[in-house]
Amino acid sequence: MVLVMMIDKRILKTKKNLKDTMVLLLAEKPFEQITVTEICKVSATSRVTFYSHFADKYELLEEMFQDMVEWATGNFFRLQRLNNSDGDVAKGWLNVLDSIFALFREKQAFLRHATLEENPYLYFCFSRYLTRTVLQYMEACGGAKQSAFTSAQLTGFICNGLWGFISESIAAKMSLPQIQEQTGRLLRQLLDGRVLSGPWEGAALS
Repeated sequence: MVLVMMIDKRILKTKKNLKDTMVLLLAEKPFEQITVTEICKVSATSRVTFYSHFADKYELLEEMFQDMVEWATGNFFRLQRLNNSDGDVAKGWLNVLDSIFALFREKQAFLRHATLEENPYLYFCFSRYLTRTVLQYMEACGGAKQSAFTSAQLTGFICNGLWGFISESIAAKMSLPQIQEQTGRLLRQLLDGRVLSGPWEGAALS
């Protein structure tokens, strides 16, 4: 058991090193120009070790996004338990937004490079993960029961729109607090128009 724990810790440490190296390299060049050779050289990791954990740089990136989704998911449900025990629609969406910004603050060194201009692949990959995760929440909680639109339509519209709005604001060099304030105002205006309804019932106690 002790040996297994030591091996698990070593694997986690190696993976963290590779993920941290990816973030460092993204500050220097676009994702498409980064090679496995560079990742191994900067992280002081052998190619054999790299390929024992990941098939390629894309699989490394996928796991990084999965880590972020897990982090944001935990934060969302924490907010739901704290301030949305009755499953209020507007509060649920605002908790989604707060979770996105909490994630951005936590992973800013990485996500600031996930813009359409700098790294289209990262941009669309994160958008896909975000949309898919929120859609899973909606479907698990009954979907958009009172809306004329499907859960997939609403989720795609809101999540892609929010991430696009945030990314354009980042590209415009706006501060994170300013972006959060403006994005929150935009979301509230959408909610006031009653386009969204009903997806958060039961999501507070998950």
